[in-house]
Amino acid sequence: MRILLSFFLLGISMILSAQDMGIGQWRTYASFNKPKSVAQNNTHIFACSANGLMMIEKEEPHSTELISKVNGLNDAGFNFIKYSPENEMLLIVYNNSNIDILMNDNTIINFPDIKNTTSITGDKTINSIYFNEKFAYLSCGFGVVKMDLEALETRESAILNISFNSVAALGNQGFASFDEGIYPFDLNTPNLANTTDWELANGKNGLPESFQGGPMILFNNKIYSVINNDSLYTYDGNLWEPAFHIPFYSIKTVSHDGKHLLLNMVDTSGKNHDLVRLDDQLNATHFSGREYSDCIARLNQAIEDQNGNFWIVDDWKGLRRLKPESGNCRLFTPNSPYSGNVFRITATENSVWVAPGKVNISWRYQWNRDGIFRYFNDKWFVFREYNPTSMTNILDFLSIKEHPESGHIYAASYGDGLVVYNKNKFTQYKEGYFEPAIGDTANYKISDLTFDEDNNLWVINHTAEHPLVKIDPDWNFTRYKLGNFNRLTEIVIDRNGYKWMTNYHDEAGITVFDENEGMPRVRHISSNNSVLPVNGVVSLAIDQDGEIWAGTNQGIVIFQCSSQIFEDGCQGTRKIVNVGGYNGYLLETENITAIAVDGANRKWVGTENGLFLLSPDGEEDIFYFTIANSPLLSNVILDVAVHPTTGEVFIGTEKGLVSYRAEATEGKGFFSEEAYAFPNPVKPDYEGPIAIKGLARDADIKITDISGTLIYEGEAFGGQAVWNGRDYNGRKAASGVYLVFAVNSSGEEALVTKLVIVN
Repeated sequence: MRILLSFFLLGISMILSAQDMGIGQWRTYASFNKPKSVAQNNTHIFACSANGLMMIEKEEPHSTELISKVNGLNDAGFNFIKYSPENEMLLIVYNNSNIDILMNDNTIINFPDIKNTTSITGDKTINSIYFNEKFAYLSCGFGVVKMDLEALETRESAILNISFNSVAALGNQGFASFDEGIYPFDLNTPNLANTTDWELANGKNGLPESFQGGPMILFNNKIYSVINNDSLYTYDGNLWEPAFHIPFYSIKTVSHDGKHLLLNMVDTSGKNHDLVRLDDQLNATHFSGREYSDCIARLNQAIEDQNGNFWIVDDWKGLRRLKPESGNCRLFTPNSPYSGNVFRITATENSVWVAPGKVNISWRYQWNRDGIFRYFNDKWFVFREYNPTSMTNILDFLSIKEHPESGHIYAASYGDGLVVYNKNKFTQYKEGYFEPAIGDTANYKISDLTFDEDNNLWVINHTAEHPLVKIDPDWNFTRYKLGNFNRLTEIVIDRNGYKWMTNYHDEAGITVFDENEGMPRVRHISSNNSVLPVNGVVSLAIDQDGEIWAGTNQGIVIFQCSSQIFEDGCQGTRKIVNVGGYNGYLLETENITAIAVDGANRKWVGTENGLFLLSPDGEEDIFYFTIANSPLLSNVILDVAVHPTTGEVFIGTEKGLVSYRAEATEGKGFFSEEAYAFPNPVKPDYEGPIAIKGLARDADIKITDISGTLIYEGEAFGGQAVWNGRDYNGRKAASGVYLVFAVNSSGEEALVTKLVIVN
């Protein structure tokens, strides 16, 4: 499949503003703090991280472009990249063995043969690529694949059920290395798949009898191969000879793009990384990570450009350019989240907060050190270890909330208590404020938190004796015991002030708590006393009608009787919908991982099979996004949040964060003084929807031409209306000035604004 790639010139910030993001458009928020692979053509450097690929112009001003599924890629989850100068193409290799090929004319060709093959049942991971004329030799988890880059097809595969590390060739002699040695093979063999001809080279022509084969490369008309991780051997066509070795160091990668051979080396402690440059006489120049600490820390790969500059991808330092003669080091990591990890997302009027912490399936902490991410004014800000220092050693952030009045930030650390951000300072509240986890007394596990309408902070103190904690505005603590249920994971507060909490693998799927003026009430809702199909409730949301939507691993249960939840008759309902002509419970085959409610009371439902947008009552599927029909990075959705003022839907997947600009925004009972239409004017080449923003909730709108002829009428999605720019007959509106009339649902307020269309 060939796709025209239209690059977005993003500059160093790499992020477009929400106003520039049209309705129905997608955006990827890739992280580039830990790039893993780097390549180059004559004019650009390419670097990929686990969830992002960027292209940087070598010359000033070093413009930066993001390449993603939004603008042409066919997959996500990058393994490595490799450029073929002879064929002028960049091969983009994904973790699932899919391959995209970026041509010099900016077209993208997908090559899914290895990913999709059913004839190979073993490990299909692609470990490296070697280019030889029009062919690419792919070292895979099962053997070696010969790929024709002109015909874009697989020629042959040598299947040995061995994971090969690397391939290189000298003349017609090919060599494939693996963990137990090297196999030679004939590059011109008419049948590469005939592996009976493959005999180990171990113990022959100077090679040791037993060794581990590593990266291989052709340089200065010789093959250079890493042996036993720590020694470099050369092969001149007849004899293998030791060429380079540094005691107590291993060689991770070898590259040859410029005039030299570059070795990425690390000492036995794993802490000290060095870059070694070898000339054609094997004279070595060392660039120590201790001496060049601005550029080298946890080196993944380095290449040399035509000017002798090193381009380095580093786990700690991002993408750097090192000028070896002057020692000048420059960072080229665009503004982005620190990582692609997402646990929970919170969207407020002016910020999006991402808690990137982790727990495993048993709700055990994972020592995640990513900190806290904030998206504000189209830029990402990261608070983590050493930045500021008060964040050091605080791990696994699972939830973040803003104080409704002060704007102070309250963050839940799963193990390190509560963290409050105020006046550029983080303050930790742990021992003496919260109870340690039962059976794990060194850890104070806060799994979630939220504010009520009186600005009391409600905190889940996971697996503590008193798992629910109320902190009033004067910082007084009240702790509540909830029977035998203390493994709480999520909390929401309904319009009655009742606290709804999910339980991890307890008999009660949901625990509901009411202070009841000093006479607390608790109800544990399970499959025994409600319509819950199972006790595994994963997610909760409160819609604009006050209904509680509970996500289980067998669909959704709706509690429309939330005000009577402490009565036995309130058992919830499972909505029956028609799908493909058959009736069934709403999303009954899906594990509902997240639910978010937008300004039009529609439900964005995350699952392990993609993202659904449901009508307010849940009876209609408006959208169903998957990796096959959208730029989603993964079908496994971890969390969803809707920005109240822009309608941008932030979607956390297991491979990173993306967003989709939807039609609905939060509306109020009155019109905004900043109500406007956008884009405005509508230019001739614009084919997307036109939005009228800042409306009263669910306002009725009419659009007329300047003479008063009605062109369109409809209703706002929350606080925003959308028009496709066409009249009742489907014809594109002519050039001119159009008037937008809007009336709120009570008919008490009205708004008029203008829209200009130029065709």
